Amino acid sequence: MKLVAVIALIAVFSPIYAGADTVNPVSNILSGCTLAGASCGWVDLINLINAIVHYGVQLIAILLVLVLLYTGFMYLTSGGDVGKVKKARDMLTKMMWGLAYTLCGWIIVYFILKSLGVDPFFYDSII
Repeated sequence: MKLVAVIALIAVFSPIYAGADTVNPVSNILSGCTLAGASCGWVDLINLINAIVHYGVQLIAILLVLVLLYTGFMYLTSGGDVGKVKKARDMLTKMMWGLAYTLCGWIIVYFILKSLGVDPFFYDSII
């Protein structure tokens, strides 16, 4: 599990070290609304929330794939040990519940943004 945490931290912070933080949609929205002394408004807030949700779902999808790989590795190297197989199966079950919670949360945010008149698939659609 520590390996998954280390890989997740590397995935989160590597764009900062590579100088790719300007590619991040969140930083683009924040820098875009403060140019030329303009203040951020309601549209910028909605775009920011939408970008954070998209970024978070992508990050969670990457983490779920890594946990799936780790769980498969645990299952394959269990050697028939009942305790290790049970631990791998429990981890897989928790991963599936995490996926279900993520999808439910995304659906809730999608419908809230849709009711506000935003196209939730594109975070810059109302600018």
